[in-house]
Amino acid sequence: MPKRYRGMEADARAFSSYVKLLRAGENVLREAARPLALYDLTPSQFGVLEALYQGGPQSLAALARQILKSSGNLTLVVAKLQKSGLVRRSAGGRNRRSTTIALTAKGRNLVTTILPGYGAAIVSVMSRLSPAEQEKLGALCGKLGHAAEAHKS
Repeated sequence: MPKRYRGMEADARAFSSYVKLLRAGENVLREAARPLALYDLTPSQFGVLEALYQGGPQSLAALARQILKSSGNLTLVVAKLQKSGLVRRSAGGRNRRSTTIALTAKGRNLVTTILPGYGAAIVSVMSRLSPAEQEKLGALCGKLGHAAEAHKS
């Protein structure tokens, strides 16, 4: 009987890569999100504001898909943004069961104030990689993401 399971090396490599990916993602997110903390916003909250700024009013379900959050989690995020006067909700559709979320003027002003600093923070974090490394990282992440999407079906 072999002393070592044949898949052990491949398993260890996969788990090590996975942990490195998670740690790097968390660290990059934390560093890039520093400008958001100045405005008492989380990355999810800013994600909603930015999605509405770029795409206009949207349903809660569309926002959840766009910023990769569950509808349940997003409901709490939107509620806090609404309480702060940054977004408004309105009943949408014929059945009045869907809700449309839109930026308020205050929300639009905040996004335009934050975007330059947030963009600069992302560029700064990612500049630790060469342009070629950034392209490779993007391709690898895309490959992982597409494989995960295909596996869901």
